[in-house]
Amino acid sequence: MKISKASPEEVEALLALMRVLNTADDGIPCKPDGTGDEDEFNSLSSFDPEDEEHLRKFYERVTGCFANHPGGLIRTIGGYHLAMTNGVFDETAETYEWADDLAPVVAARKK
Repeated sequence: MKISKASPEEVEALLALMRVLNTADDGIPCKPDGTGDEDEFNSLSSFDPEDEEHLRKFYERVTGCFANHPGGLIRTIGGYHLAMTNGVFDETAETYEWADDLAPVVAARKK
């Protein structure tokens, strides 16, 4: 299976989505790039998942993350999945580490 590589802009869109989800999870209103924005949300003291207006703004921010890069989520997560399930990284490691058979090859390329 092959999947197109995610562009830096698509990865940034996914990072923006991560920030939007994280700030909502923390109960903090956020603007489209995921950072807090007191000016736009000065009437909101926190994110309320029961409030229709809050949910509408949340939806706009989530969909806004990929408005210009609609395939980025699939390519970013799909690329990660392919790397993790095809022996690129050590699946038993707690951090990203090259698979045992690839580590010497990568080290040799750096020389």
